Amino acid sequence: MRSPRARLFLLAALSATAIAGAFLLSPRSLSASTSSTEMDSAKVRVFPNPWRVDKDNAQGVMFDQFPAGATIKIFTIAAEKVRVLRTDGTEVLWDLRNDGGDNVASGVYLYIVDSSLGQVKGKVVIIR
Repeated sequence: MRSPRARLFLLAALSATAIAGAFLLSPRSLSASTSSTEMDSAKVRVFPNPWRVDKDNAQGVMFDQFPAGATIKIFTIAAEKVRVLRTDGTEVLWDLRNDGGDNVASGVYLYIVDSSLGQVKGKVVIIR
């Protein structure tokens, strides 16, 4: 019989795997995958990825090369909403803060870029 702590860890691991699978991500890849062939031509860039405090301290993470008017939704690996970024242009800088204004912790974050042409899903890594 597993301890309650071991069961909780197993459940968290299975949930994270299911969530990552829903984002169509390869564990070896940090590139975005798309769900619309029209969005393929946009080739959304997310940089720097990974973001590291010792190299990229003065800036955040830039999302660019997406259709004008897109919305970027950022989530933790546990599917908790972190931030929603909206822009009328084709680029936006994430200041590494959540919607409450607090700095985010180190970790893997999932993002969805929504536009009139479809969705792009991917992940970005923050190392503090």
